[in-house]
Amino acid sequence: MAEANQVSPEGLPVLIVKDAPPVVSAQGLKLTRPELYYGRKRTRPRFVDTAQAEFDYPSGDRNVETHYQGKGAFRFRRF
Repeated sequence: MAEANQVSPEGLPVLIVKDAPPVVSAQGLKLTRPELYYGRKRTRPRFVDTAQAEFDYPSGDRNVETHYQGKGAFRFRRF
């Protein structure tokens, strides 16, 4: 995540949130749920709140997993 009005001397965005797992460099900003579930393409639905764990980020020789905790998108109906 970057502010729209700042660039580095090389012309790149000055990131205030970067890396995986996320590192926050802005004072006062706290990131508690960094998952991304929405994007620009709206042609394919995203199913959430399923029994399957979701990949979050790699950590050494294992992967950290998570589960959706939001309220938006399509919910997977369990029968």
